[in-house]
Amino acid sequence: LIPHIDDINDAMNHVRLEKGKYSVGGMATKLEAASMASRSGITTLIANGRRTNQLEDLVKGEGVYTKISIGNE
Repeated sequence: LIPHIDDINDAMNHVRLEKGKYSVGGMATKLEAASMASRSGITTLIANGRRTNQLEDLVKGEGVYTKISIGNE
């Protein structure tokens, strides 16, 4: 797990662009959405939605996630 991404463009250079047999929106898609959010002044958290209580933990400032800060491009 990567706790923080400082440079979205650099991160994009390290992800696979093709989708796997069972994938539902890969990391490239998530990073592109985070990039758009960053340009709009929004910090993004990418987390595993299948983890029990993930959203509740994030709201409490806990949980496991990758943070993409505003203006890190």
